[in-house]
This record gives sequence, structure tokens and C-alpha cells, in this order.
Amino acid sequence: SITRISTIPNTCLFLTGSKDGDVKLWDAKRSELVFHWPKMHDRHTFLQPSSRGFGGVVR
Repeated sequence: SITRISTIPNTCLFLTGSKDGDVKLWDAKRSELVFHWPKMHDRHTFLQPSSRGFGGVVR
């Protein structure tokens, strides 16, 4: 199951991380999977930039 979602600003792309360690890059406009990183890590860390220039880490 998906445990993390992170959008990529100014694009139609987003990342998902799941319990099994997979990380996937999705295209929301086309409703399709762009890239799949199987079994990346036991824990996911996504950098989430903002329009104000501040970034955040989503774990």
C-alpha cells in the first residue's frame, strides 16, 4: 500500500512510496506510470520544494 505521496511543483508529476519499498513516478495528466524504482529502501525520504523557495522533507 502507498505510504507517501509528493507532488512536483509546476508539473503534472508526483512520486509515491509504498510499504514494500517501491518508489514510483507518475504522470497525473496522462494517468500513467513514468518510472519505477523497485525496493529502493525500507524508508522513503522525499524533498518537497515550495513556491516560496523553502523546502521540506517528507519521511
